[in-house]
Amino acid sequence: MVSNHASAFVASGNSTAARIVVKADGKIKDAQGRVRYIVDLIDDYRDRPATFANVKSQIDWQKAKSSALIDDVVKLRGIELLSTTSSVGTSFTAYLTEKQVEQLASDKRVALITQDEYLRPSALWNSTSGPGTQVSSWGLQAMDISGGSSNGGATVYVLDTGVALHSDLTGYSSVDQLVASSGISPVGCYSHATHVAGIIGAADNSSGVVGVLPGVRIVSIAFGEPATSLCPNVPVQSTVSTIASALDLARTHILNSGKTAIVNLSFNYPAAFAANGTLGTKMLAVATPVPSYWPYFGALVVQSAGNDFQDACIYAYDAPSPVDGILVIGGLDDNGQMVRPLNGLGGYWNGGGIPEAGSNHNSTGNCVEMWAPSQRVLSTWSTGTQELSGTSMAAPHVAGFAARLLENNNSIVTSVDLEAAVRAKLVTVTGSNLAMPRWTNTAVTARPTVEIAQGNNRSSQGAINFSEFPDLANLRFEAVGASSCHIWVTQNYWTYLSYNTGSSQNLLAGLYDGPFAWTVTCTSAQSTQTIATASGLLRRRITMNWQANTTSTGGNWQTLNNFDTVTWSIAGNAPFDQAYTAYNADSCQVETFGFTGPTAGDQNGNDPSNPYFNPPIFPPSYQQSNPAMWDSGIGFPTSYVFATFNFGDPHASPYGFAYYDGYKWKLTCTNTDGDRLVRVMYGKGL
Repeated sequence: MVSNHASAFVASGNSTAARIVVKADGKIKDAQGRVRYIVDLIDDYRDRPATFANVKSQIDWQKAKSSALIDDVVKLRGIELLSTTSSVGTSFTAYLTEKQVEQLASDKRVALITQDEYLRPSALWNSTSGPGTQVSSWGLQAMDISGGSSNGGATVYVLDTGVALHSDLTGYSSVDQLVASSGISPVGCYSHATHVAGIIGAADNSSGVVGVLPGVRIVSIAFGEPATSLCPNVPVQSTVSTIASALDLARTHILNSGKTAIVNLSFNYPAAFAANGTLGTKMLAVATPVPSYWPYFGALVVQSAGNDFQDACIYAYDAPSPVDGILVIGGLDDNGQMVRPLNGLGGYWNGGGIPEAGSNHNSTGNCVEMWAPSQRVLSTWSTGTQELSGTSMAAPHVAGFAARLLENNNSIVTSVDLEAAVRAKLVTVTGSNLAMPRWTNTAVTARPTVEIAQGNNRSSQGAINFSEFPDLANLRFEAVGASSCHIWVTQNYWTYLSYNTGSSQNLLAGLYDGPFAWTVTCTSAQSTQTIATASGLLRRRITMNWQANTTSTGGNWQTLNNFDTVTWSIAGNAPFDQAYTAYNADSCQVETFGFTGPTAGDQNGNDPSNPYFNPPIFPPSYQQSNPAMWDSGIGFPTSYVFATFNFGDPHASPYGFAYYDGYKWKLTCTNTDGDRLVRVMYGKGL
């Protein structure tokens, strides 16, 4: 039996103490500060009866044995049980003190102690799509699926936060709305489960969407904990223990049915699904056929690979095998390429405040056993339909595919047979080297995936049309599966640049103001091509050249930096000349102020709250009516020369105010592209 497999594993390596799996962060605690754990016990069925009268008698006996073993372990320790499992192995969940953990770790009947954790589904929202004419997902085309609804011969269990009743899910009814966790609704507040179910079996009924096996029977097993304060924007909080309960309930129902089934589990979390962990052993218990006593034919467990673009062995079942009845599925895009982050962008936020898996959903590595459609998949939602991206969408494509095989192949008896049948349909995609199931086993060649990005806007999510200053635009492209790319840049329909490049590049090198359009054409080694385009207006950025010619410049014109100070000789009544040119400006304004005190502390000449912005010795009424000694007004030329002035001593101001240590000039230039440049210069008589 599967539980014996798990016990043998743990007992052989932990003969004196149970292995404890603890996470430093994210502990689930009660009001007393106790941490929640799942405790797996070593089952001992050596004294089991040889046969059972029926499935119910076997299940009842097994529950009784598990209950007795759990009771024997927890008695006298004051442990309050939260939940238990029996069909997938004997375990219980409880809040434990450190002392209780130590006691259990030294108990020879304890195999494994795992800290409970909150988990997350593999997909989050993308963009919505309203009801209308039925859509056949590109995923069905990729898997070469067409026609043929369910004949009632297969059942797919969706272990998730709860599938909602939906007009497009004709193979699903309230009878099959099961709950594995107490205190939650059979339908979660987030429609992730409903989306998964639609990919598997949405009906072929001329509306909404159509699934891989239309009308197949769906059994929903909802798990999780209430999170009403977070709904509807996130799923209920799912935990290791609640998934354990869902696996237990699934195996019990599948055993009772007497048939092979399919289980879809679109959830991932680091280390939680390790083969030697509490969920890994329970997944294997669901998957493994047990021919002894009452026959259990097993279930093909299909799990998503995860969305963090890391090794799937960290996030999913980590012991890939062609005969274990478990498949871990990675995500491919509609070009047949592995989905991966492009242009340094990960997920993005939509208007509802939900992070969608976007371009970074996937995981890689040896634990990914095959690949399936996962990007921008349209399926059933709580109201109508919606697109989602993530390996959560890849797994149900394979689950539906397996259900179709089960209904069309009478030689399939066990979950291992079903896994072999799915593997027999695998085709290696030329150009990406990904193995994906295709119904007709026909060959397929991938195209390059090309994405242009400007800021957070991506061509993979729609047309890019932007208006930005060149130094802020950050326009770039990146391609997957391309051996070469060609860039064609036009300005006002005339070719500005045309060149060949590699699979990624910044697209703004050497470009300045003006309207431009970019066309990126990438070619694979197999001569397939993909084109991405973008257009934008590179707005004019104002630059300034401001010069002065006075005593401190040695009688020569000298370019000034912002806030620079120049001087002139009072005794020699030296002249003071200045000139400026503002490039890409449409108009300027020059203002002159008197100032008192030092200039070194005045490092923000644009701030009206600066004490030197206007002479503080002037009364407020004067400052309001005379904000500057001289103001050119808006619309002054973008290039001008002030020459020649003999200011003399600023304390004997020619304007009739003997209050100043010097003068401040403020130059403000603007253009119709929205740029504004301000420069400040000081002059002081010595």
